[in-house]
Amino acid sequence: MQNKHLIPYYTTILDLSPRDMQQFIDMMDRPLPYVIRVCKSTPYYENVVKIVERMGFKRMCDNVYVLENEGESVVENEGEGMVGKGRDSVVENERGSVVENERESVVGKGGGGKGSMTGEEREGVTENEKNEENEMEDALDKKKEENGKEGVLDKERESVLDNDKEEKHEITNTENETTNKETINIKNTKENETTNKENTKDKNEQPSQPNNHCITPPLIKKYLTILTDLNLITRQELVSILPSSFLITLKTRKGALQVLDLCAAPGSKSTHMLENNITLTANDVSLKRCFVVQHRSAHMPKLLTNANGLSFPRPAVPYDAVLVDAPCSGDGTFRKNRVVVGDKNVRLMRALVIKALSMVGDGYVVYSTCAVDPVENEWVVQSVRDECEVVSVDEVGNDMFEMVRMDCNDRNGCDRNGYDRNGCNDGRDNCDRNGSCDNIPNPNIPNTKTKINYFNSNDRHVNGKYKIFYREGLTEWTTPTEYKSENYHELKKCMRFYPQDNNSGAFFIAILRRRKKNGVKGEDVKVEDAKIENTRVKDVKIEHNKVSSHNLTPHHTSNENTTVLTMNGTKYSYASPTLIHTLLSHYKLILKGHFITTPNTNRIYYINNNDQLNVANKTNVVSIGILLFTKIRDDQYRMNNLWYFGRYVRECVVVDEMMLRRMIDGERVDELRGKGLCVVRCRTWYYCVCGGRDRVDVYVKDKEKEIIRVMMGDAMV
Repeated sequence: MQNKHLIPYYTTILDLSPRDMQQFIDMMDRPLPYVIRVCKSTPYYENVVKIVERMGFKRMCDNVYVLENEGESVVENEGEGMVGKGRDSVVENERGSVVENERESVVGKGGGGKGSMTGEEREGVTENEKNEENEMEDALDKKKEENGKEGVLDKERESVLDNDKEEKHEITNTENETTNKETINIKNTKENETTNKENTKDKNEQPSQPNNHCITPPLIKKYLTILTDLNLITRQELVSILPSSFLITLKTRKGALQVLDLCAAPGSKSTHMLENNITLTANDVSLKRCFVVQHRSAHMPKLLTNANGLSFPRPAVPYDAVLVDAPCSGDGTFRKNRVVVGDKNVRLMRALVIKALSMVGDGYVVYSTCAVDPVENEWVVQSVRDECEVVSVDEVGNDMFEMVRMDCNDRNGCDRNGYDRNGCNDGRDNCDRNGSCDNIPNPNIPNTKTKINYFNSNDRHVNGKYKIFYREGLTEWTTPTEYKSENYHELKKCMRFYPQDNNSGAFFIAILRRRKKNGVKGEDVKVEDAKIENTRVKDVKIEHNKVSSHNLTPHHTSNENTTVLTMNGTKYSYASPTLIHTLLSHYKLILKGHFITTPNTNRIYYINNNDQLNVANKTNVVSIGILLFTKIRDDQYRMNNLWYFGRYVRECVVVDEMMLRRMIDGERVDELRGKGLCVVRCRTWYYCVCGGRDRVDVYVKDKEKEIIRVMMGDAMV
């Protein structure tokens, strides 16, 4: 237990009963489940879902999947957990890979049942198998020396070893079926023949992974890495998905939503919102972390800025919502990180919330942290109660998760019906302050004394949504600091998430709405010489400022030599209308918006939001819009990001899977000879290709080609 030294700290700051506190502590040494989101904004969505399901993932809700650690299709990896490090369980490197992690493996720890094989037993079996193989090899060597027939005996040796391995494999499979501890999903020949017949009936249905193919841990790890690098999946902790899920629900009800993510890095929440067509402005104070966000969201249009959150410019039109995933102590991430509790920048967190409130009209501010200390959570909300009110989860709603408030006097974990997580009907009268319970069994839930495996229990799904248990916010807390509680009753509308309730990390969310004041339109927070990374903000000055706004000139009437903005040290101006008209006509594109380019016109970006251009003129821009064209030679441009722009292509060359396979394998395709640069479509997949006299070049990454082959029926190797 790497954070055992913090048990007195958690016991002091948390108001939990002895039984609940013990469950909290027990979760410290348990690895987090491997939860991913499948990107919905790519044309590969349905195919990627099939791939992750073949690897043993199970759907939780919407596009969220968890790696099962029980069942036939899961390969156990000798007890090592697949645990990420850093916020949102993702390694923050430029590649965005999930595998560069010291503790990372492929499946959760302890995935088997009560009869699963231990590590020592597995080592013993492995040593016995090696000894038997060595004895067989020695016997064959002697026979080889006696007969002198090397070629025949080599073949005999290979066949004997192969047969022996197959027999052992069948014996192992039979034993695993008897003990219900299969580590490899093996189907018999008749089932394979039935599957093949069903696949041949529907030509459009893709052949699945052979059922007798062993998806080993290295294979799972390899394809998880590839899918992550291609931004087809994102690893994200379960409770970390909640803040963006509330904003997605608001977007669904309102129809359109403009959101500012004030502290966006590493970008998992930002990409979640972009996948659901939210108009997003993402900001972070760290330039290095901004590049991580850009890598994850390069195929989706947005404005990405690098600025101090306290000095972020107010837009001409207020945002509909602002997400403040504030930098905190991270003392709720003890299941994936080594927590060091030091000075807490509470004043900065408060200032960020006030800044966010100044940039919304009648909208919402979603404040979240991965901390459990009330000073970083409830006190911040309490300190801004004159500026805003706390909104209950019932008012906002959540279309992804079924939010269940655990309502019990001693916070032992009873839901609204009086049932706790283990199926015990405490009733509010049966729980005492010492954490005892009469343990009245619930007839609807068997094995009430056994802990529920939340991800495998059908009780966690209600009307297609996944149950998330939360506790109400604290109105009283004990702290040696100056940040005392004032018994503010609206804090009960805040949401606390504990690891023992959802098999996750600890988290806090408060949904705030600005109070209406006569004559006051908003506030800008200014901090002199403040840097979020290193400076502890103590004195926050609040001033009333008026931000001037101007309307940008549309592209077709703008001066192409006028500098629009500076992005990463490069000046961008409006692209030539003649050049844009030529390229749009060549690729049969229908687009309306702004097109900006570099001085040498090597790259052309597409921007479809005037408000984002307005903000970009006042801050440091890392990325804006989405890259549309890249120059490959004189006056020839290839099209980029067809995952997004494919829907705007009016005409293209339609190819079948056979032809697409030949193209990505580098074979000659006569049908596209001499076509030049063009767009081809296979199913709903769009690609930019260059058809020359001798070959056809497909502008696709090698990793994407490998995924395409798997989606077309090739085995995962």
